[in-house]
Amino acid sequence: MVAFFDMTVGQNSGNKIEHVLIREVNGKRFGEINLRVQQMLLEVDSSVADGNAIFRAYKAGGSGINRKVDLIFECGNKRIASPSVKSGGGNSVHQENIHDFVNFLRDLGVDEATISELYWFHWGDGTTDGSGAVSQRISSREIRARFPDTIRVVGEMFDKHQKSIVARALAGSQQNSSPSHLLYTENEQLSNLTIIPMSEVIEFNSHPQTDSDLTVGRLQFQNYGRCLQGQDLISNKTRNDVQFKWPTLAADVRDIYRSVNE
Repeated sequence: MVAFFDMTVGQNSGNKIEHVLIREVNGKRFGEINLRVQQMLLEVDSSVADGNAIFRAYKAGGSGINRKVDLIFECGNKRIASPSVKSGGGNSVHQENIHDFVNFLRDLGVDEATISELYWFHWGDGTTDGSGAVSQRISSREIRARFPDTIRVVGEMFDKHQKSIVARALAGSQQNSSPSHLLYTENEQLSNLTIIPMSEVIEFNSHPQTDSDLTVGRLQFQNYGRCLQGQDLISNKTRNDVQFKWPTLAADVRDIYRSVNE
């Protein structure tokens, strides 16, 4: 069993975790690898302990929506896993430009009336194109309180297309560059090191699971930066991105792992 659930909640430090994993695996034979990482590799492919092959671990390429794979693990000439790496708690699992996200929704067949409601929520300035005055910008909390119909329309659209949205947020837009697994650990000491097939993670998030509005599975949708004080006009901050966060990631990873292995 890979997972050691002490549930020490930290913050996402993905790049540091990736470097730790590379250091623990790259250029080593199986018996030279950290025991926790050995167990993780065995869960993916039980044959990797056989023989005397050299392991490789390296960062994956790509950018934006097509960079969901963080690491590549290989044993000899065989690829073992290409996981998305997460750590800590309250993780952002996806961020992209609102217009790219809308184009994706249009490809799913979402109607323009619903698209307008989504834009209206996103910009929060009384317009569907972000052109409203700074003085007209309001918080998402205020939008939820004053405009429940907008929230309902967008939420119903999320429910209808839940699995497609979850797959985009967690696995990206290109099937041949999607992560094979979600690899999770609490910290750089590799506490709670856990690996789960990405298909199981997507399935877990493909069913309504909370009563909160604008959620997709366990993922919470938001504008990445509303810039209520006009910060975008005087700095490099932007209002253009949407974000999906997974605030219960640590606990949910534990539940998915147990479900897969029970």
